[in-house]
Amino acid sequence: MFYPKLAAAIYNVLFPARCVSCARRTGSSDRYTVLCDACRERIPRSSFVRCPECLRRATALRPQCHPASGFLLFSASDFSSLPVRALIHALKYSGVHDASEPLGDLLQEQLTEALTELGVGPAQFLLLPAPLRALRERRRGFNQAERLTKALVAKNPGMFALLPEALVKTRDTASQTECADRKTRQKNVAGSFALNGAERLRGANVIIVDDVFTSGATMHEMVRAVRTAQPRLIIGAVVALA
Repeated sequence: MFYPKLAAAIYNVLFPARCVSCARRTGSSDRYTVLCDACRERIPRSSFVRCPECLRRATALRPQCHPASGFLLFSASDFSSLPVRALIHALKYSGVHDASEPLGDLLQEQLTEALTELGVGPAQFLLLPAPLRALRERRRGFNQAERLTKALVAKNPGMFALLPEALVKTRDTASQTECADRKTRQKNVAGSFALNGAERLRGANVIIVDDVFTSGATMHEMVRAVRTAQPRLIIGAVVALA
């Protein structure tokens, strides 16, 4: 007879959970199994939207200093933070699915705070996870951006609604990490996104969710596709700014 609880207990003794950032064993006193509370407390947090071009803090939910960009950028933290970087790498490259929980919570907490500080009322935002190229998603087995959006909806369903298939990848592209500079990154993703059911976005508040904002080439290209639906507002929301 198989006893799953006993098997899980034995497994936890033989292979105890460890923090992906400092490698310390995590226990019942820690909020997450993949991140100890000490490392969680060291994560820098931000709770404001900014211009995606000059990164200046925005004081309203509309592009101001560089309106041609067509969107506002939000980042919950910074990629220079070791705990944040370790969590993102664990999720994307090591298949540590549990890493999506602290990352999703971080994004949800800071984004909700930012929208609240800007006086956003009961308006609902439609969440569009950044799509992966088909081959990469098959190999990884999941889309990390979609996991992050699910955390947002789970914690605040009154404010956020998920549209997982609204933004699609129209062709496979090389990984942006393989591109040497911004110009190459822009060329790599040019024309690689499209909308599925654009009518749902017309006049809506839209948030495009991704894990990291580096050169901005991918986010700008996704925004280009979303703007064709004429939404009321677009925010690009990421866990970390690199």
